Amino acid sequence: MIRKNGEVIFQGKLYIYRLIFGMPALIIISENENISPKVFKTGNVTSILPHYEFLEGEQQPTKLIYQIEFKKQGSRSIRGYSCLAVSDVHAAQLFRIRYKEEEAMILSISLSEREQKQA
Repeated sequence: MIRKNGEVIFQGKLYIYRLIFGMPALIIISENENISPKVFKTGNVTSILPHYEFLEGEQQPTKLIYQIEFKKQGSRSIRGYSCLAVSDVHAAQLFRIRYKEEEAMILSISLSEREQKQA
C-alpha cells in the first residue's frame, strides 16, 4: 500500500527494486495480473539502515570500497575520498552528498587497491 498525505493511492503486491542510501528508490506495485505494474521513483534516499537496503530486489547488497580522486575548487592538490558503495555511480552519488558540484571536481573513481587484490 502506498499513501500520499494519508490517502491510499495504490494497493497491491510491493516489490522493492532499489532502496539504497544516496540514490532514488524504485518501488514496483502490482495491483493484479490484469493491470501492468506501476513503478514509483522517489528522490534520493537520505536515511536508511543498511539492513533495509535493496538493490535489484536483493536485500543488503554487496558493497565494495571505492576510491575517488578529486580537486577542490581553487586548489591544485589532488585529494582522495573512500566510501562503501555498490557501484562507481553510487560512489559518485555519495561523494556528491559530501561535496557539492561547485565545491569539488571528480577526477577518477576506482575500486580500492584492497578490493582489486581480492577480485
